[in-house]
Amino acid sequence: MIVAIYAVDRTALLIVDPYNDFMSEGGELYEATRETAEAVGFYDNMRKLVPAIRAARIQVLIVPHHRWKATTRGGSI
Repeated sequence: MIVAIYAVDRTALLIVDPYNDFMSEGGELYEATRETAEAVGFYDNMRKLVPAIRAARIQVLIVPHHRWKATTRGGSI
């Protein structure tokens, strides 16, 4: 097995689209995804992952999604 070693100053955790609609109680789609998220430990894992990455002095980048079509849920931009 090959073990890759990455330089901390050139490494980051990239989190794409962490929608509050899915991840927060009261979010529009929270209840629809809650059972699966809890079954795989998503919430607990995210609560552990981000602080652990930061403690290792690795950047955490959160990239939001922006709707760009007027036909997407929620209407216009």
